[in-house]
Amino acid sequence: MTNGSALPRPFLPVAAWYTAGPSRATMVEPLGPDGDDIVRRDLAHLREAGFNTVRGWIDWASGESSPGEYHFEALDRLLRHAGEMGLRVVLQLYLDSAPDWILQEFPDGRYVSQGGQAIDSQGSPGFCYDHPGVRQAAEHFMRAVAERVKDHAAFLAYDVWSEPHIVQWAYFDYLPQPALFCYCHHSKQRFRRWLKGRYQDLAALNRAWYRGFVSWEAVDPPRFISLMTYTDFIDWQRFIIAKITEDLAWRARTIKSVDPVHPVTSHSAVPAVMVTPLVEQGEPDDWAVTKVVDIWGTSFYPKHVGAKETADPAVRGAYLDSTRSACASVGKPFWLGELQGGHGYVGTFAEPVTAADIRAWTWGPISHGAKGLNFYAWRPMSRGYESAGFGLTHPDGSPTERSKAAGEVARLVDRYADLFAAAQVPQADAAILWNNDANILWGCLREKSPYVPSRALLGVYRALFERHYPVDFVHPDQIAGVAGGAQGRAARPVHEEVGHAGAGGDAGWAGHDVGPGAALGLAPGPEPIEVGRYRVIYMPFSIMVRRDVARGLAAFVEGGGTVVAEARTGWNDEAGVVDRSVPGSGLRELFGAQEHWTAGRRDLQEPVVLFVDPAPGVSGFEGGRVTGAFYQQALEPLEAEVVGRFQDGEPAVTVRRAGRGQAVLVGSWVSLAYHVQRDPASGAFLAGFAQAAGARRPVLVEGASPGQVEARLSRGETREQGPFGILYVFNHSADELAVRLAVDPPAGAGRFELRELTAQDGRPGALGSGKVHQAVVWPGPDGRPRIVLDDVRLLPWAVAVVLIRPE
Repeated sequence: MTNGSALPRPFLPVAAWYTAGPSRATMVEPLGPDGDDIVRRDLAHLREAGFNTVRGWIDWASGESSPGEYHFEALDRLLRHAGEMGLRVVLQLYLDSAPDWILQEFPDGRYVSQGGQAIDSQGSPGFCYDHPGVRQAAEHFMRAVAERVKDHAAFLAYDVWSEPHIVQWAYFDYLPQPALFCYCHHSKQRFRRWLKGRYQDLAALNRAWYRGFVSWEAVDPPRFISLMTYTDFIDWQRFIIAKITEDLAWRARTIKSVDPVHPVTSHSAVPAVMVTPLVEQGEPDDWAVTKVVDIWGTSFYPKHVGAKETADPAVRGAYLDSTRSACASVGKPFWLGELQGGHGYVGTFAEPVTAADIRAWTWGPISHGAKGLNFYAWRPMSRGYESAGFGLTHPDGSPTERSKAAGEVARLVDRYADLFAAAQVPQADAAILWNNDANILWGCLREKSPYVPSRALLGVYRALFERHYPVDFVHPDQIAGVAGGAQGRAARPVHEEVGHAGAGGDAGWAGHDVGPGAALGLAPGPEPIEVGRYRVIYMPFSIMVRRDVARGLAAFVEGGGTVVAEARTGWNDEAGVVDRSVPGSGLRELFGAQEHWTAGRRDLQEPVVLFVDPAPGVSGFEGGRVTGAFYQQALEPLEAEVVGRFQDGEPAVTVRRAGRGQAVLVGSWVSLAYHVQRDPASGAFLAGFAQAAGARRPVLVEGASPGQVEARLSRGETREQGPFGILYVFNHSADELAVRLAVDPPAGAGRFELRELTAQDGRPGALGSGKVHQAVVWPGPDGRPRIVLDDVRLLPWAVAVVLIRPE
């Protein structure tokens, strides 16, 4: 089907998790003599609802009850019945639910905490893959699974690691918190090898750590943070991040050694921008792991109990845009590995979910560019800490309004799969730097909560989101690439340890590298992001900055970009050392200013007040009082102009013009303050830099309060349809709204037809019954050529999806 022959019809998997009756992941429970009837009935309901894919699972514990004795009966049954009903199958592979015989075979294979406690697995977390025997046994199992499924016509893809951590799905309340892993003999040896690669010789390590090791065997992973230096703990956190990436590559490589055709995927528990490395025993770097699998993604639980902010549309948008951006850094597609399907039941707490929630949660990821959705789960959880939660159906598998709503969207996506597969989210003009080096330093400062780092990023995102500016997130490595002449663009890699299949052929979409999985009809990723194309980069939480990143930022500014940084940027360099100034690492020269003195305010409700002057060309903010948080950093201008002051008259905001661009330094955390306090002036101040830099807004919205309406525009082109756009409009309020939209046309001037896809099947639409409307391009409110739609009526909590194409 490749090498010039026609590819299959584009296919976007919209799946629900299901394996065997009421069995909940990761478990595969026997169903008895009527098992075939139960699975057939459940899959029939799933198919009738509108889903085109089922996401099954197999765990190592049930799949290999003794060495070399495999039990794939439930997997065979799922594949057989799914194939009979025309459903594709995505397979979740669980190694961390490991068989108990591993302990008898390898008594030293247990995870060991920083306190020396060896952890017995109780269904999880399994055993340490740094142990060569455990690793080899896991490889045998993975290969056996791949051999079993690879030739089945219904099989579509693997997910080789659900929510990667060092250890997972277990609560070690009896250990010191946070519990760190792994300190077994084999993990120590691996850490030493990593250190040798980083420092080359022992003398360099001793200088960096301020230690006196006499041999590499004497080097031990750090277990605590000392007063004088935390370079060792910085290295430990970086090692854990690298270890997760390498272990994911190992799993993918093992599967690909047997099956090089079907895509290998994985997904995080929470996007990296929302967490810090010490949370949940290690967190992956989204930008690193996306290089070693064909498709990366995230779990997405807007009403998971305890995640109080995730129902917020701006927070949901950041979840999705950050995952999309990580994948787009290397031109990969992203999927939602887990999408909340039902009520959030966790322990004694609960949060209801409605059909309207499901519609918004389904269209939300698609509008952000997701090319696959996997609802968790078809049936509610039958056991454990999440009992009765997260299912689309009732516990007996019968339909609910939620399952019907999800199925309606699935059916519509499948009907227009060629359009949704080809549509891509264009690179934005504004980007937010996710600086995991700063998050590492945050942990070294004995700060365990990810709240401040993530909410600083969310403050910038919210300010732009509410004003309809698209936003990307970028990684320090992408910034560093600008100084290296690569303009921050990472070529689409074909990872030598993983490999990709399915490139080439006669795609149903036009002018695009079809990418991995194309031979199966799966959608491609976007063109890789180029940092040099951004107009403005925000770096709201960057208390540690590498020198190569500082050089990349300087090159970006010289080339005409705007950089906006906040208090204590570049406080430490990559080794955890203060440079000759704050900011350091060469940033003092970029910003033309340095720290004079700093006062810290830990109470986020205690405002830091800044008075900002109008600065045309620097910011679209008209000037006035702005609220900051956490720090008052008095700045000393060296080669910079002061454009804002604190209440006491000390310089608070400076700007230095360099080359064709400019670098702005703000002496407080306005971004964090805006997320917490929502001061309108602070939001306007943050968004003003994007406005002044000329950042595009593909859709303008009039007639709604900030945050009430979200409007997004994807673009695509197919050989059959030509250029087109898909407009998504979300009413995030309980009010019926009448708004005016001004939309970038998908092609040049002319006449366009608009069809509201979500108004079919008798449902009312924002444009009126889903019929075709004609629109003409004319100057919109901002003077740019726009398709202007007056009196678009949005029902409470409604989603409108509108196809736009030339007549």
